[in-house]
Amino acid sequence: MKENKVDENFYYLMKYIKERNVEKMIIAIKQNFLYLKSYNLKKYQSITNYYNKYKLWGTIDLDNDDLVLIERNAVSLVNYQKDFEWLYNSLSDYKSKIILLNILTYWLMIDDQKINNLLDNTYSQYFDLDLIKINQNEVFVDVGAYTGDTVAKYINTFGKNNYKIIYCYEMVSDNIKYLNNTIKELDLSNVIIRDKAATNINDKGFISSEKISSVTQVIEEGDIEVKTVKIDDDIKGRVTFIKMDIEGGELNALLGLKNKIKKYKPKLAISVYHNNNHLWKIPKILSYLNPKYKFYLRYYGGALVPTEYILYAV
Repeated sequence: MKENKVDENFYYLMKYIKERNVEKMIIAIKQNFLYLKSYNLKKYQSITNYYNKYKLWGTIDLDNDDLVLIERNAVSLVNYQKDFEWLYNSLSDYKSKIILLNILTYWLMIDDQKINNLLDNTYSQYFDLDLIKINQNEVFVDVGAYTGDTVAKYINTFGKNNYKIIYCYEMVSDNIKYLNNTIKELDLSNVIIRDKAATNINDKGFISSEKISSVTQVIEEGDIEVKTVKIDDDIKGRVTFIKMDIEGGELNALLGLKNKIKKYKPKLAISVYHNNNHLWKIPKILSYLNPKYKFYLRYYGGALVPTEYILYAV
């Protein structure tokens, strides 16, 4: 139902996508990149350099016919159009719907104006006070704790008296050193560090470096071994609030705590930007695990490319 211009624009985009197959969508996105290159070479170079640096969404080099990013965007838009439409109708406010609309439009148009005004600095990332309510019995699980920046934000947002216990999952040794220092500087008690990678299997994996980094991923082969665990098995008892940002490992980590989600229905703040399909796939899985979840999107990224968007499930 088209109740306003946001709805109208979203369903116009869906209609545009429905009328094209993957091949035609690739052509359309490539033309938009070429147009950007022709009128603003500096911006084109900044955008392509960003994508090629992180490689999460694919690489792009029009001069050498590298269209991996374009192909992935085209496949996501065309093959999962119905899933994005489901997500749009599942979002609980128009702020979230606008964020989704502008992200999908950016994938097609490469128009930074679509994301330029999405950033909201009202609240700290993961802690939107209009969505997240906590109390003194909170069991907070920080998956991808990095150097303790999220724990510090939690304390700055809610204070030291509004949690029962905090679990921090972090697998990079240098990150853990800083994490320990952060906890000491904040003078916190009942904070437990798990030097493990949260995933959907109790086994082992590998990382490429132990140096401080916010973009480390678990890989199948490497020199540095890390323990992988299912949070379902690693934490005994209830959890009430889970934050997750683990560079594309979010889907597997959620599958590794599906029993806790079913049983305790914790509040969730999940990064869904590391893989295009996580944007719809993660809320679909969560909706299956707990049909009563309400979903919201919030945007904390910059204006160059759409990134740092968070799914809240409450």
